Amino acid sequence: MNISKSFLSKVRFKTFMQAAKSLKTKKQAPAEMFIEGISKRFKGPKSKFSLSGHDSHGVYVDFIKGLTQNEIHLEQIRSPKIGAGYGTEAMKFIVSVADKTGTTITLVAAPLDDEGENEDIWSQEKLADWYGSFGFDGEYGEEEMVRHPKKIKSTKE
Repeated sequence: MNISKSFLSKVRFKTFMQAAKSLKTKKQAPAEMFIEGISKRFKGPKSKFSLSGHDSHGVYVDFIKGLTQNEIHLEQIRSPKIGAGYGTEAMKFIVSVADKTGTTITLVAAPLDDEGENEDIWSQEKLADWYGSFGFDGEYGEEEMVRHPKKIKSTKE
């Protein structure tokens, strides 16, 4: 079998370039990958570790960097129409991205309008129950909650 020198040179060069590219490419932290993932749905200002934006239903989210590279903090989520399912749909998307990227989400389950100006605002207990339905855990009566990423089952056999 006779392989030309120019062919081998091309293969070696291509292999070298791929190796050089992989050295330049810094692995993204889970929180960075999370922000990239949710930015596909929520449009607005973002950086490596933060995003504030709306989706097509008008659901607003505000995320900031957590305490570690694997953690993101949900500052708030607001739905323009409470009870329509938009917030639930958005939260399902958020936790699926967190699972795919291995990101822990923290939050404070506190009503944004605690002065009673809006009768549609949920109580702290109802909010905690809602977040709990997505896998967030917290001490009973405490507002701080955390959700660790769930392992995604591989479809490969």
